[in-house]
Amino acid sequence: LYPILSALTLYITFPILDRTVKRFTIDNLRFGTAEFKVDIPLGAFYKAAVIALLWVMVVAAAAYLTIASAIIASPEDNPMAVILTGYAVFFIGLIPAGFIYQALTRNIIYNSTTLSGGHALRSNVSATQLFWIALSNMLVVVLTLGLMLPWAQVRVARYLSDHTGVEIGSSLDDFIGTEQEKATALGDAYSDIEGLDVGLPI
Repeated sequence: LYPILSALTLYITFPILDRTVKRFTIDNLRFGTAEFKVDIPLGAFYKAAVIALLWVMVVAAAAYLTIASAIIASPEDNPMAVILTGYAVFFIGLIPAGFIYQALTRNIIYNSTTLSGGHALRSNVSATQLFWIALSNMLVVVLTLGLMLPWAQVRVARYLSDHTGVEIGSSLDDFIGTEQEKATALGDAYSDIEGLDVGLPI
């Protein structure tokens, strides 16, 4: 229902959709038997969306004024000016706005996620750096006819991993030992019922 609501409200409620999907996904992840939990404030998603939207608006205004002054007329009077303005807004406004939103929400999500045992995830991705990596990756991939795509993917993955961490809340040895014991107990329980038809659709 949220995608339908988002479309009907001209995507004003898109942050609600995005937050709901992210929260559902993370709340259903497990590390062994330890549960991930995320408490994401909705206002933070709207703040990220507003910042991204403001960037698009600033770029659109700058492109309009620049092109208007260049042709000394209103861009609407010149079809080519309209086209150039559209390209400027798309490549300089919309695409970077997507990376701004992605970086901000990623930091929000990771910094709001905890793991049983008192551990917490952390992220400090920069929207500017992420956009530069994506832009330079695109240029390299296009110029090499796709041959450097694996390199580009590894480059993004390396940057994200370098800016992702864990805040340790208790002894990792105790945490891992406990999870191993739980996993062993779960495996033993499964081996006891293996081969029995219990009617599960798996």
